[in-house]
Formats: sequence, structure tokens, C-alpha cells
Amino acid sequence: MYSSILRRLGTSPNPQVIDEWMQELGLHRKVVGASFQGREIVMYELSTHHQKSDKEVVPTLLFMSLVHGNEPMGLLALLFATQILQQSSLRGGRLQHARILFMPIVNVDAYTLNLHHGNGCRRTNLRPTCNSTTQDAVFACPVLTQDGVDINRNYPIDWDGPYGNLKTKDECSHNYHGSYPFSEPETRAVRDVILEYQVTAAMIFHSRGSKYTRPLNMEPYRPLLIHPYASSRPMDKMSPSDVQRYRDWSRAMNPNQFYSTGTANETIYYTAGGSDMDWMQSINVTAFVVEVVPPCRQRWCDNTEITLYGTLRDMHAAQKEYGVTAQRLVELVVYERVGSDPASMVLRLTLVEILISAGCIVYRCRHSMVSAMRRLRVKEKLVPAENEMQRLMVIR
Repeated sequence: MYSSILRRLGTSPNPQVIDEWMQELGLHRKVVGASFQGREIVMYELSTHHQKSDKEVVPTLLFMSLVHGNEPMGLLALLFATQILQQSSLRGGRLQHARILFMPIVNVDAYTLNLHHGNGCRRTNLRPTCNSTTQDAVFACPVLTQDGVDINRNYPIDWDGPYGNLKTKDECSHNYHGSYPFSEPETRAVRDVILEYQVTAAMIFHSRGSKYTRPLNMEPYRPLLIHPYASSRPMDKMSPSDVQRYRDWSRAMNPNQFYSTGTANETIYYTAGGSDMDWMQSINVTAFVVEVVPPCRQRWCDNTEITLYGTLRDMHAAQKEYGVTAQRLVELVVYERVGSDPASMVLRLTLVEILISAGCIVYRCRHSMVSAMRRLRVKEKLVPAENEMQRLMVIR
């Protein structure tokens, strides 16, 4: 399946190919904003839930990529995740209790420019900020232009102040945070989607660059699963329950130790104020960032580089892992929102223990187990069930 995806999409699919791909999967397309240059910012919805009444509230998850226009490997991870979640929705189960949204190209202007030049020269949006014009920026690419606004520094939380970053105030820096929070149409589009759809949780796919390789005596260069804070804000500024959720969910989504996990400072060794993830956390959206490792060790890879520096088999395995991580996040959110009261919780866990003690091979009887648990679910919004999810993650 995954080799056919890569053959179909390539390493940097254009917006039209992405649009065809998403709609072939049965996703509903909606324009949710316009970029600085007036291009459509598109969202796709995977309709998985079967709403029983207008009063029924289901959790909504948002998956995003290409916040930075030179990171198509993060885009591919999102597209693989879309495929996995769409196939899971066809089988029913947990995804019937969630609404899933995708914004594959947030920074559509920069990505379009990079596609034109065939390399990842533009990170920021195309607003002229450094004594230049947008046309100058076009001709300046393929050199990495120091111009524009970094979409992931343009949110209100730690946009400025003691936990921000002085470099983001430099209008000629590729980390420039803009003239004020939400100054950019791209960040406003993300904001409006989150508020309109009452997003519960989010995952943003980025891709790492080679300069962030860890020292030789530390952990190997590998993907990252990052939770707030991205800024230098200390974790004790977060509620203890939120801290516990992020730590527990990070472990649940990383059972094979595929990722390095933690805050930005703990994983990638730098901090960034004004990020989308930290703003989401401030409005009670549980948010994570996945930093993909490109097979060519650069943010922008072409097919030749992938052949030279990384086998397709390894790339497929990694992309599948990113997709499964997205699926695990959906499961965690659904279990917290569609949990159970103490009596029902005991019944569910007892069912799991009976199946295990009876010698059931969990991999083979998983669907029967899930079906049985679905019949035990209750209709009301109930208490969190992280312990149940952790138990299931161990035995999957």
C-alpha cells in the first residue's frame, strides 16, 4: 500500500494532486481561508461519526502540515495518516466517535514557490518584511530567503515577553513572528477552524533538518514527539492534570520507542515562542508536534535523494509509524471523552483480563474485543479513561 502511495504522490505533491487524493478517499473539501497572496487554504473532513442527535458532542481532532513551506516530508506523513484513518473509519470502531479534520497545506504560498524552484528555499509566508518585495523574494529563491513571517511564531502565547525569543523580532529573520499575533491570514485560518469546530486535540507534522542532530554521545537522530511547551515557559506553569496527560499520552503513543518525546527544550534543544501548539494548549486543546526525519536528512528531499540516502522500505515503515501515531491519538481522545463510570470501567477491564487469561491471542481477537467493548459504552459524557487506554496499548 505504502509504495503505491509514494509512487502516486512523489516526495512533494502539488496542491492539485493532494486535492484529488483526499477527495478520492472520500473526504469533504472546504476552503477555510486565503493566503497572503490569495491562494485557497483548504481543510478536509473525514466524516467518521454517526451523530444520533443535534445535542450529541463528539471530539474533533485536527491534523496539520506544511506550516513551514519547505517541509514536504511532514506533508507525506499527514497523507499517510489520512489513509490509515480513512481505512480505520471504514471498519467502524472508535473512529465512529470522532470528527477528524486535515489541513495539509497551511503555508500554501511558500510551498507553491518551493515547488516552482524545485527545492525548499522558502520557510516563511510571502509577506514582504525585510526591505524587499514579494517579487524580489521569488527571484531570490533558490537561496533561503530571510523574509516573511514564520507562521509558527505568530500565535499569542509567548509571542513576546520573558518566554519568547528575541530573534523573532528581527524582520529579516526567517523566524520573524509578525507585527502582532494573528497578523497573518494563514494563522487566522487555523485559529478560525479550531474555534469554529471546537477542536479537542491536534497534531502538527513538521520535518527535521540535519543541523539539529544530537551530539554523538546522546540519543540517535530520530523522530520527535513534542508536547507543550515549545517556548521556554516552564512546565510548572501548566496544570498538574495537563502535565500528567501529556506525559502519559506521549508514552501511549510511543510504545516502540520510535520517538524522542518531551517538550521542545527536552527533545530538539531549542525553544520557540508564539507557536500553534502552545496557543492550542492555552485554550484547552491537547496538542502535539511530530518532527519527521527526512530520509535525505534535509527538509526538502527529491526522489533521487531518497534512493541514494534511504531505502523506500525504511521510508514506508517510518511513514506507517507516523500514521499509526495519529491513530493512537484519536483512540486516546475518544477514550477520554467516551470513557465510563467506575462500574462500567471495571466491567471493561474484567473483559480484557478474561480474554488474556483464557489464552486469547490479542492480535487475532482484537476486533472481537473492541466490538464487545463498544456494546458496553454509555451514552453520557463520562470521566477520563486513560488507565484503560494504557492497558490496551500494552496488549495490542
